[in-house]
Amino acid sequence: MEEAGQWMFLEGWTPFILIILFLTGAIIIMARFSEQKLHYSVCALLGAAAISTFLYSYLQLGGMNAGAGLAFYSVAGIIGVSIGTAITPFVKTRKE
Repeated sequence: MEEAGQWMFLEGWTPFILIILFLTGAIIIMARFSEQKLHYSVCALLGAAAISTFLYSYLQLGGMNAGAGLAFYSVAGIIGVSIGTAITPFVKTRKE
């Protein structure tokens, strides 16, 4: 019997998928409980941090061969932040 990770071809991609899902969920929950200006400021800071990490891994670590792991994690962060930010206009905020 094959393992589920091998059957679904996820054994190497699981950390990246979990980062995307975690960031997307965290941003959606944050949008529910915070005001709009704070939410978009945090999303912009997280996106800028992910982009700067990607550029660091590409420029300072010697291209995609040496910094490939860090680049993949930062791209997963960019994707998670982007998806979460795109979904948040459809989330109803809590009125206290």
